Amino acid sequence: MPYYHRRIVEDNLRKLIQLGLFLALAIIAAHTAFAQDTSGSRYAATERVETDQGVILPAGSVVDILGVIDVPTDVAASGKLLTFRFSGEVYTADFSIFAPVVTEANFEAAAVRSRNAGGRAEMCAILYSKPSGVAVNLNDADLEAFLKVEQNGRRITDYSLTLSSDTEFCIGGLEFSTDYQVTILRGLTFTGQPLAVGTDITFSGRTPAADPSISLHSPSYILPLGERSLLPVTTVNIDEFTIEVFRIDPRTLVNYPHLFSNLDDFKVRLVREFYGESLGKRIIRVASPNERQSFNIEVGRMIQNHDPGLFAAVFSSNKLDEQHHPTQWFVHSNLGVMTWSGVEETLISVADFRTLASVPSARIQVLAGNNRILFSATSDTDRTLRIPRSYWQAAAATRPS
Repeated sequence: MPYYHRRIVEDNLRKLIQLGLFLALAIIAAHTAFAQDTSGSRYAATERVETDQGVILPAGSVVDILGVIDVPTDVAASGKLLTFRFSGEVYTADFSIFAPVVTEANFEAAAVRSRNAGGRAEMCAILYSKPSGVAVNLNDADLEAFLKVEQNGRRITDYSLTLSSDTEFCIGGLEFSTDYQVTILRGLTFTGQPLAVGTDITFSGRTPAADPSISLHSPSYILPLGERSLLPVTTVNIDEFTIEVFRIDPRTLVNYPHLFSNLDDFKVRLVREFYGESLGKRIIRVASPNERQSFNIEVGRMIQNHDPGLFAAVFSSNKLDEQHHPTQWFVHSNLGVMTWSGVEETLISVADFRTLASVPSARIQVLAGNNRILFSATSDTDRTLRIPRSYWQAAAATRPS
């Protein structure tokens, strides 16, 4: 076929393809408009939105709904795809990040976002003037006197009310994963607005789930021998986590740089391969994961066949940042060391945790910074070990660590 004719055929084919795509989109749009009875409604974005077309809408943006359809979750995480008009253009986005705008004659309102705020949930909203759609300045409005907050039909009063901006108010101190109904009562007036709220405006919002966390009560513990080895832990929004226990080689302690700190993946690998050994893992499943749970974890079976010493329990969960694992350090022993440093010498005494009495004939080793044994002696008749001051003033590498 001559080149000129081939170009004509290719151009016609391209036009047919474009026409087919246009018709397909038109059919989808027509189906979308009637797939769910939301067409003609106005919704507000509850958080920052990136549309499927790559356009960013700020939280609080009010859009006109064309329709909602059911789609696979790999298209929209909620399984519902929203088609809407904003600033004269048509876009699509996940339906779950929009909330209905409640309207009365002069104003309309919607919850625009909710978040975790200092261990409690917070829900924020904006009031719009009609028909302009401009957010109302709330600085001089007596909003607290005209606000009602309800949970399951029951009015609550133990909340806080703040303005996060001139036009956005936030209700704090709320429970996580809970539905609330907020009513702006009629009669509320605003500076610069000739009209007052004529009828009650009620809108709904749901607070987010609590941020997942695993909290340890102390960075280090002493677990006496002969008693149950329990580690206290508190979880929030965690349904399952793993605990791995390591025993730290005492001869590596003088060079170990991460003692009593939380370990990331790289530091865990260093412990496993160089500074200690893994004693095993346990998977812990938590009942009522959305609630704050405090309980003890028994680690006695994991450490019972090992010599007393220093251990680290590393916690991990797929809901947490895997680069920062909560880490519980603990010593499994009945002995404690007390030191007194004077001008001439340093005294070291070993005591029993149960009786607090000094332990007679305790064998003590003191290691230098280069891991060389400086002292290996037994406490004397008065149950102390004496180290002359001169040893502490040696070069860094040979100084007691």
